[in-house]
Amino acid sequence: MHYIVCAAWNNVDKTKITYTSILEKTTGLFKFILVNNGSDDGTKEWMDSITPPKNVTFIHAKENGGCGIGRNIGLRAVGPDATYITLIDNDIVATHRWDTDMIAFMEAKKEFGLCGPCTNYAGTPQLIPKPHPKTMEEIEKFAAEWRRTHVAKYVVVPGSLVVIGFCMMIRKEAFDQIGLFDEQFKLYGCEDNDYCNRMKKGGWKLAYWRGNYVHHWGGAGLTALGDKGLAQWDKNREIMKRKWGHA
Repeated sequence: MHYIVCAAWNNVDKTKITYTSILEKTTGLFKFILVNNGSDDGTKEWMDSITPPKNVTFIHAKENGGCGIGRNIGLRAVGPDATYITLIDNDIVATHRWDTDMIAFMEAKKEFGLCGPCTNYAGTPQLIPKPHPKTMEEIEKFAAEWRRTHVAKYVVVPGSLVVIGFCMMIRKEAFDQIGLFDEQFKLYGCEDNDYCNRMKKGGWKLAYWRGNYVHHWGGAGLTALGDKGLAQWDKNREIMKRKWGHA
């Protein structure tokens, strides 16, 4: 079973788009865990106002402990039937076959513990050249053409580079070995880098999966936190340096 875990802090309008796109564009069997990570912008009220399908679970956290902590809340709810777990941010747009194509890759390449798709907003080689699509219609059209021209292509993540957690598929066997996110990393910043480093240290390969495009609006959470978020980002970078010798 494929589990999809999303930790959402505020940004309710984008969360609604993410939620809808997952339900509409995920083509394989899946279970979706949506964590309200201490939002105060109407996210809880929106979630309480709808009846989710049987394969969707809503969880409410009392406060925003940050990205890694919110993800861990969702990860602890993953069932024993899991084979793959995908972590997503609450500002993505899933596109046709985003899930089944990545799963097919992971099934064929058992040495990979983690992979992530191409996107329009990332600080890694997952970033594709401009121009980027903007409207929902453009996103789906662009994703279809990208998939057609990049079928079954991937790149092994080299050196100290990482996969960004906006959409990160993890093999359950690898997750069982590596475990949860390190909750030293508060709010936002470096929790993905740390997790990827731990995955590599555990002997797993990581991949940039070139076969699919998933749209990422990007940056809303950190921007909303302002100076508090930037200060915590710096603290997280110092934690990374102590753990790994680099940020």
